[in-house]
Amino acid sequence: MTTKRTLMAMLMLICLAAPARADLAAGVEAYSRGDFVLAMRELKPLAQAGGAQAQGLVGNMYYAGQGVPRDYTQAASWFAKAAGQGLATAQGILGVMYAQGQGVPQDLAQALHWYRLAAEQGLAEAQFSLGGMFEKGQGVPADPAQAAEWYRKAALQDLADAQVNLGGMYLQGQGLPRDVNEALKWFRKAADLGAAAAQYNLGVMYHQGQGVIVDLPEAARWFEKAAQQGDIKAQYALANLYYQGGPGLAQNLFEARRWFTQAAQLGHAQAQYNLGVMHASGQGMPPNHAEAAKWYRMAAEQGLAEAQYNLGVAYYGGAGLAQSHAQAAAWFQKAAEQGYPLAMFYLGDMYDKGLGLAQDDRQAYLWLSLAAARLTGPGQQKTLARLNALSGKIPPEQLWRLQERIRLWQPKEP
Repeated sequence: MTTKRTLMAMLMLICLAAPARADLAAGVEAYSRGDFVLAMRELKPLAQAGGAQAQGLVGNMYYAGQGVPRDYTQAASWFAKAAGQGLATAQGILGVMYAQGQGVPQDLAQALHWYRLAAEQGLAEAQFSLGGMFEKGQGVPADPAQAAEWYRKAALQDLADAQVNLGGMYLQGQGLPRDVNEALKWFRKAADLGAAAAQYNLGVMYHQGQGVIVDLPEAARWFEKAAQQGDIKAQYALANLYYQGGPGLAQNLFEARRWFTQAAQLGHAQAQYNLGVMHASGQGMPPNHAEAAKWYRMAAEQGLAEAQYNLGVAYYGGAGLAQSHAQAAAWFQKAAEQGYPLAMFYLGDMYDKGLGLAQDDRQAYLWLSLAAARLTGPGQQKTLARLNALSGKIPPEQLWRLQERIRLWQPKEP
């Protein structure tokens, strides 16, 4: 659950709370039917007179810009008044506002303080948020055991996101003993409540056989539930399952392409690359090199080395776009700098031949040497033969310096 979702959940709790006094009824009824101007007119005098629930509702309206211009400072002020009187939802919301710096200076210690007060009153969303602060060490030293305990309190109130996090802590043995069965239990509870993250996690466990027998159809079922909610990891995982097939699950390239496309459109780099491969090789569809190049480019621009290499190959051969040795060399360079062996070979070859960039024996030797150290079989033998020929063109002193550079070379982060 994101901080924004936590806040929205707590705002709704104030809205749904039944009025404790008869004079609140008119304001609450107006609020409930969306007549916020009337609600503000009815509730603000009660809030000014010290009514905690009225203060919370007035805070809501300032926060959301309902019946008044949005004003986080006013919202925080009213929530603080209600929180000071012990209204748990207001305490929780004030914690979120301090955590985010909305209407108040960001202050994690204050966020922790208000979350704790609300959590101790049993507010599940505050218990979840408090668990997150202990897990991440925000405003307090990291304490996985405390995080797990607060997640448990919220999970027992059927807060799905807390169930997901508690399941994750059991799975990783973080803050409590590792227990795959407990992880499964909590993921199931959250998945049954519709939590996409839990549905994805169950898919992974059935796919990998964690605490259960490997069951690809069951994995696909859970991945699909999460994928239909827009979970990008689940969309990619489901596409991979259909792409590869396996025991009990027939390969289905149509479904693979469908889900790779969904994930790719949401920006998943590996899905974009895989979709490019399917278009280039005509898997489940006629080959379309222009479409392949489009998806390779999207993944390449996100730093995926294999996509950068394939885009370089497309430019090198003019497959799906205008041939350009200069563009090919530029993309090979990006992939080579990340340690992609074939890109290293092509880049070295282009320096050797002066294709798309100025001929340079030393750069050719550098990249072909790096490629040779990473290639195997005939490709390695071919590269070593090229290196032997190149070494005779480079003065010994320069060759020694190049070999030292090669020894110290490290790949770049994408």
